[in-house]
Amino acid sequence: MVRSLSEYLFSIIFCTFTFIIFVLILFSPPSIYAADVTLAWSGNSESDLTGYYIYYKTGSSGAPYDGTIATEGNSPIQVPITGLDNLAYPEYTIHGLSDTETTYFVLTAYDTDGNESGYSNEVFCQPSVDVPPSNLPPSTPIIVHPENGQDEIDISLNITTEPFSDPNDDFHSQSQWQISEDSNFSSLVVDVTIDNYLTTFSVPYMVLKSNQKYYARVRFYDFYSVASDWSGTVEFTTACFVEDLNSNGISDTEEVDDSVDFNLDGISDIYQPQIIKCVQAYDGSSYIGIEKVSSSVSEIEALEIIDPDSISDTVNRPADLIFGLFSYRLSVNQPGDTALVKIYFSGEIFSSDTIFKYDTINGWYDYSEHTTFNDDGQSVTLEVKDGGYGDSDGLANGVIVDPGGIAASGGSSYTVTGSSGGGGSGCFIATAAFGSKFENHVQLLRRFRDLYLMPFKIGRVFVNAYYRYSPPVAKFIADHDILRTMVRWSLIPLIGLSWILLHLGAVPTLLFLILTSSGSFFYYRKIRARS
Repeated sequence: MVRSLSEYLFSIIFCTFTFIIFVLILFSPPSIYAADVTLAWSGNSESDLTGYYIYYKTGSSGAPYDGTIATEGNSPIQVPITGLDNLAYPEYTIHGLSDTETTYFVLTAYDTDGNESGYSNEVFCQPSVDVPPSNLPPSTPIIVHPENGQDEIDISLNITTEPFSDPNDDFHSQSQWQISEDSNFSSLVVDVTIDNYLTTFSVPYMVLKSNQKYYARVRFYDFYSVASDWSGTVEFTTACFVEDLNSNGISDTEEVDDSVDFNLDGISDIYQPQIIKCVQAYDGSSYIGIEKVSSSVSEIEALEIIDPDSISDTVNRPADLIFGLFSYRLSVNQPGDTALVKIYFSGEIFSSDTIFKYDTINGWYDYSEHTTFNDDGQSVTLEVKDGGYGDSDGLANGVIVDPGGIAASGGSSYTVTGSSGGGGSGCFIATAAFGSKFENHVQLLRRFRDLYLMPFKIGRVFVNAYYRYSPPVAKFIADHDILRTMVRWSLIPLIGLSWILLHLGAVPTLLFLILTSSGSFFYYRKIRARS
């Protein structure tokens, strides 16, 4: 059969087009953001309800939800009620989510004035994987620590299970941990589903109260997100680990005396426990206070100092925590409330410093977004949200638990050899001379090191050499009172220089030194000329 010219041209075009489509399909990268998820919830009934926000993120569950992934920039998705078909049972579909990572969701409602509720319960969506018909759930977990009925449990508790077991040999994808004060788990102090604490869970600081009975359980998830049965409930009682005879939430050994008046109202802070609570560092050289600012705070329950050396997690850890770590627990009027508190420090702080938070679920993270440095140079105001940012238990349960510390400017990323820990303090000789790394003069020297030595290679070389060779010298100085006095006096010029640099900056300080040196030189020459 003889083909016409038009048939040949059509065949060539068709084959070429088919080949191009094949190449595009073969070599185009697979989409990793192809999943659509529909969320549905029971609607709010407030008359001034305006809409809802949807927050979501990948990674681990729990707060914070700051800077979440969203389809509208970096903001939560806004769902106004005017765009909903069913106000009693609203729903919203989110497009383009990852189909390779687990995504977590929480929901809030907002009114006509822009007031926002606390977070809803958290839900999550795992990558869609076909579950084989033969798949069986993981074996029921068994908690081995603490033991059922055990007393005197440390509040910095690690709950531990037997190893994960699955009849299909699936791998362990997540664990859900719950702790409650009720045996039926009707109210929770911890409820977290997480993929990095699978068989051991470190309870965040101050979530557990001393001398209190708790109940714990856990369940495991396999590769297909199929859950095991809940473990058996373990009952345990925490130890009464501190003496607090006046029941004000401060250890008796860390109480301040009546000379402390952070808020300058003429009344010693120890006589106003409903308004402000204060605690002193373990060596008595510095103080930290917390004061209620917003009316949403019903009570400051407790405040304590945490030794940074007790935390082994170094990921994103600031190099120098000037006052160590503090942690407080407060109750709010309604679950999900936002609270404002003012944190006072007995030494000077700078607007270039940074508040870092730490908890065992989220690790170390910068809290600058919700921190305001006050003009007094001694305090910051923190905004925290029950169940949200700044609340390490991650639950909107009326209780906010917030551990953190203030990191020196310029000291957020350096490392040194020979450091003694303690958040990178390391001013061994000055500490020996003044008796504490928290003493105000030592703090000035630490800040001088962080801002004017550590950012530069030659400065880091000097500091590393100092850290290597100074500890035995510092120990010798600490054992001799006369030497301590002599070293304190000899450090005064360096302390003065550090103060000028920190308050005026490098250029004014350099001009001051030039003028001072020139004046001294001409004065010396004038004296010589007269003689």
